[in-house]
Amino acid sequence: MTETVIDTISASLARLTPPSCGSLTVAYSGGVDSTVLLYAAKAFASAHQIALSACYIHHGLSTNATAWQQHCADVCQQLDVVFEAKSVSVTPTSRKSTEALARDARYAALFAHCKQRHAALLLGQHQDDQLETILLQLKRGAGPKGLAAMPEYQVRQDVAIIRPMLSLSRKEIEAAATHLALPWIEDESNADTAYDRNFLRQDIIPLLQSRWPLISETAARSAALCAEQQELVENAATEKLAAMSKGADRLDGAKLAALPLRWQRAVLRQWFAGHGMAAPSQAQLEQVTLQLTAKADAQPQVTVNDVVIRRFQDDLFWTRNTRSAEAISKQIIYAGTVTIVEETGVRLLISDSEEHGTYQLEPVSLNEKVKLQGRGSSKPIKQWMKALGIPPWQRQPAALLLLEQTPVACVYPAGVLRLHALPPSVQVHAS
Repeated sequence: MTETVIDTISASLARLTPPSCGSLTVAYSGGVDSTVLLYAAKAFASAHQIALSACYIHHGLSTNATAWQQHCADVCQQLDVVFEAKSVSVTPTSRKSTEALARDARYAALFAHCKQRHAALLLGQHQDDQLETILLQLKRGAGPKGLAAMPEYQVRQDVAIIRPMLSLSRKEIEAAATHLALPWIEDESNADTAYDRNFLRQDIIPLLQSRWPLISETAARSAALCAEQQELVENAATEKLAAMSKGADRLDGAKLAALPLRWQRAVLRQWFAGHGMAAPSQAQLEQVTLQLTAKADAQPQVTVNDVVIRRFQDDLFWTRNTRSAEAISKQIIYAGTVTIVEETGVRLLISDSEEHGTYQLEPVSLNEKVKLQGRGSSKPIKQWMKALGIPPWQRQPAALLLLEQTPVACVYPAGVLRLHALPPSVQVHAS
């Protein structure tokens, strides 16, 4: 049994480790799973001349954490493995569980360690962990992507993640650790069934396995099938997304609306993935697709975290919900040595020139009438912006750039309307 477990891990590492990978890091907690993984990884790394390190994350959530850290350091010293401990802080909030916050902090620290060492990250999750993940995803009402659970290999934040133990059960891993007399620790929080994963592990999965002994194995097979189907859907959705993209932040609304609803949602999920964000909920996706059929003069928008999806001229726009609505403060600018002035929504660069004078930024109403350079008539600024196809959310705050009290440009968050020819010494940019 012991040889089978170690051989299985070594075979997985040989199959999953990128050929160019010269360094591996084990996420080492001191528990039985990561201990067996560390032991197998040490043998593999030595045989293939690959650098190996172990990283322990100190969450500070248990009074035993410091003792566990020392245990991990001692084991690594015995195995001649480079060891590093990283401390993270977890502040409970009402919007996210402590378990989720600890997981996010742990991965952030592990990714930082791996990037510093140019290492792939080895995780000790196994077949029973996979079953827990599938059941949790079912509880959340997940689709194929969620039910695909944990992949053997993935890349997150430019770090390769390898799970070489997904085909092994907890019993097999514990038996191997006992046979090899490997020292490991038990986290007392694993017995706390207030956490969903522990509730499944302690109360539900043993009952399922007593009825269906192979359920972890068959559930893992279902997860692999879901992952395969999800990959096909994502590839097709990516092709459709490319056909309707007008840049990274704009989608052709007519082309998107022409697709069946299920493909609209698939394309939108890929749009979010392309921006490095998790897919919105089903309810949020429905709100986004409803924008496509809103009245022509409507300005619908859907907020997802700090992103606002807006519709304008039938297209969907990806925008950030970070700009303040307050007016641009008045700023007096004197020509002379190169000067960069930062304001809300505007950046001015004024260089040395004989065109000396006083420049001034003043907030302006979009109802103010102006005449654009080369245009014969005066119109309200908002009418010029509408005619030029400037989306409403990019129009404010706006300010007039004055040279000796004469308006020479209207500056707004996405650009500049030139009212008169500017001296060569003045460059005006939207920030």
